[in-house]
Amino acid sequence: MNDKIKILLEKINIDDNSYQYFLDAKMDKIKLNKNRDKWLIYISKDELLPIDVFKELESKKMQLDENAKSIDFVFEIKNPNLNTYLSYYPYLLETLKEDLKVLEI
Repeated sequence: MNDKIKILLEKINIDDNSYQYFLDAKMDKIKLNKNRDKWLIYISKDELLPIDVFKELESKKMQLDENAKSIDFVFEIKNPNLNTYLSYYPYLLETLKEDLKVLEI
């Protein structure tokens, strides 16, 4: 496991059982916009995370900096898997529902 990824996972207290999904992950860079208190964390990985691991990562990411307005991950996936992408569909619709009220129709 990449040392930077391990530090990230420890900092946000992700479940130890989820570490196995980050063995092929590499943190490429972190962009900080101090004026807007926004983070972008770039991670390259062979396969997309299982949806439950991704949800955990999303729910705990603000532990990196509780004063930040937003912290987002940008994944570069080398071997996309259609079934894994499809498992994200309901989660993404639910996430976008607040921004796109037309989805309620």
